[in-house]
Amino acid sequence: MSHRLIVRPIAENDIRRAYRWYETELEGLGMRFLYELNEGFEKISANPRHYAEIAGGIRRKLNNKFPYGVFFCIRTSGGTGTCSFAARPEP
Repeated sequence: MSHRLIVRPIAENDIRRAYRWYETELEGLGMRFLYELNEGFEKISANPRHYAEIAGGIRRKLNNKFPYGVFFCIRTSGGTGTCSFAARPEP
């Protein structure tokens, strides 16, 4: 069963900012970042309980190739709840 993942606007801003930063570092790296992020979203959606709860219902999926984490919660309705984005690198 796939769960719906909702990305908050503040997380969308972080994603756009990270994409631009990586693209300025190396052309194509921003696209690689988005690819890795989307793979992580798919894994969360497929099995959100696979990721450990770190505090008060908040779970975290770390990215293996970029220094980012996706923080999320699971709604009691069974769908995956909102997603926040953090741990961005400093330019």
